[in-house]
Amino acid sequence: MAGTGLTRSDARIDALRDTMSELLNMDEPRKRFAAMMSGLDIRYDLGEGHPLLGRRMPDLDLVTASGPLRVFTPAARRRPCALQPR
Repeated sequence: MAGTGLTRSDARIDALRDTMSELLNMDEPRKRFAAMMSGLDIRYDLGEGHPLLGRRMPDLDLVTASGPLRVFTPAARRRPCALQPR
């Protein structure tokens, strides 16, 4: 809904569009807006624990019996992988 407001044209909207364009050319604001728009910024309060507790799993490097692998690679192939303990 907010995006449709930026399609109108008047001096205030033009200034807002320019400001948003500047912000979205920077890495951190762009990542934050993308996370908010996609729901990746959601965190469930599950108490104390690991910093990832209650957050979406990031695409980390894994050590598997077959060699190194990214978390999302088996998900994309829809196949499980055997993890080795560190």
